[in-house]
Amino acid sequence: MEIVREPQRVPRNREQSRDSFDGFDLGPVQRLGFLGGARKRQGRKLVEFQVLSAIVDGLIVLGMTLFLSSFSILIMKLKGDLNQFLGVFILVFVWFQFCYLVLLRAYLGHTLGEKTFNIRLGKYHERLQLFYPLRVIFRTLLILLTGIIILPLFSWLLKKDLSGKITGLKIISLI
Repeated sequence: MEIVREPQRVPRNREQSRDSFDGFDLGPVQRLGFLGGARKRQGRKLVEFQVLSAIVDGLIVLGMTLFLSSFSILIMKLKGDLNQFLGVFILVFVWFQFCYLVLLRAYLGHTLGEKTFNIRLGKYHERLQLFYPLRVIFRTLLILLTGIIILPLFSWLLKKDLSGKITGLKIISLI
């Protein structure tokens, strides 16, 4: 039979860190760092992290677009015509960006850039609803049709997630 010991009460002093809770030593494994409560990003800070995640996602999409465009040019055997290359590049870029944003957000709840900066679209219970993918499509189309820069810029100036207010699908900070 194994002896289970209760946590021992240690006296608090001013030099003691937040690694104890109510006078009990939590030990090295249970020092979690969130005993002080949630510190959610809001307003302009949240919009800035949304822009940073869009930059990361844009770089991923750009890299994949260059790869897919060069692959499609090899298949179609386009030779030296810059207009055809730009046409293929723009078509692949817009299509891949739309699919990347919609599919990852609808099924995972976040893109790779949003995962990097700990933000998500909608709350957990919203992601389980039937119309969540349609709301993701609407939000993505709204941002793409306003030129990718205009709506986030207005959001940053007004310190609000405007596309979230319009579509009802807000960006949520996880930290």
